[in-house]
Amino acid sequence: MSILSEFSSTHQQLASLAQSASPLNNDDLVGALTKIRDNTSDSSIAKSEVQSISNALLSIDTTLFRVEQLFGDASSSGSGELSKELRNLLVPWKSIRQRFTNLVWSLRSVAGETEMVVNDFSLSFLNYLLSEDSLSDKTAALEQYGQSLPLDKGTDIVQALLQLQDDLGKTVNDWNAVVSRQNLDVSGVTVVQGSLTTIQSVLATQVELFTKINDLAIKFGLVPKTCTVKGVNVPLSGLAPEFWYSTLLDVLTGSTASALISQAKDEISGLSRKLKEAQSARDTAISELSNVAQLHASILSVQVGLVSITRRVGVIGQVVPAVHADIGEILSLLGLRDQKIINSRISTVNTLYKTTSILLQAYQNAPIVPGQ
Repeated sequence: MSILSEFSSTHQQLASLAQSASPLNNDDLVGALTKIRDNTSDSSIAKSEVQSISNALLSIDTTLFRVEQLFGDASSSGSGELSKELRNLLVPWKSIRQRFTNLVWSLRSVAGETEMVVNDFSLSFLNYLLSEDSLSDKTAALEQYGQSLPLDKGTDIVQALLQLQDDLGKTVNDWNAVVSRQNLDVSGVTVVQGSLTTIQSVLATQVELFTKINDLAIKFGLVPKTCTVKGVNVPLSGLAPEFWYSTLLDVLTGSTASALISQAKDEISGLSRKLKEAQSARDTAISELSNVAQLHASILSVQVGLVSITRRVGVIGQVVPAVHADIGEILSLLGLRDQKIINSRISTVNTLYKTTSILLQAYQNAPIVPGQ
């Protein structure tokens, strides 16, 4: 899916700036890391993004249930052959909805178990690394701690969500075949499809923007290269991306082109607003359709929503590997001569994991499926 053209210039400028940027000197880096630590200590804004995840999960569950009802209504009022085909589709659809609900609850359980790992790492172990113990003792403790981590925690849930996406895709294909064979009138879904296209473009634009900001942060030394894929950057960029990347931009203000940084911050809030508007337009358009067209539009909406939410909640299964990656980064830090950099980096990572813990707890506590 292509990005929104109105933001392409900002993205190109960010990429160009990243190419020419140089790492901050040690004093500036300590100051920047301290600012990141201070900003991420207040996780109240980030918690609202976790609520948006919960709202998205609730929306998918509600739509899955609505489609189930519409399948039932259409099968009871259609022709003999159509009724038979719709009843056949209802079976896998019920299975998909039940699997989705089960996975959401399983993921909450994984989030709780992961939170305990994060708390142990941030509250106990990272504080120990700031002690006066010898480098050899700290290194040995780090290596032993890394070996004890349950790296596969949550990976099976993530794989199950991806498999659910595939199975949903097959069911959507089967439905489209029924639409074609039975010559069903779904012409009224054009407005809904337009909203879904906008939603996908906004999401693609967000991903590209956040990638550009991340690349810039790497060049300035705010995010270690070894942590770009698996470090604490991962859960924060999935659970609370607007909060995390706005924080990085706040730190870069004054260190680089302020007008460009301001443009990027405006884009973050602008994309969030566009996404909400497109989602509202989609929901309104669906509600005004006839039953068969509403069924078609709802199925398409679920497919788009599941792909998006899987990418976000999937980071919960990557938190423990993130801890392991950061252990590797800290091991390399311990050999540095500048103790200020060591202490600042460890202190910042500590705060980032405390914030991650708060977000995991918020995810566990937020209403996700009807009846809670």
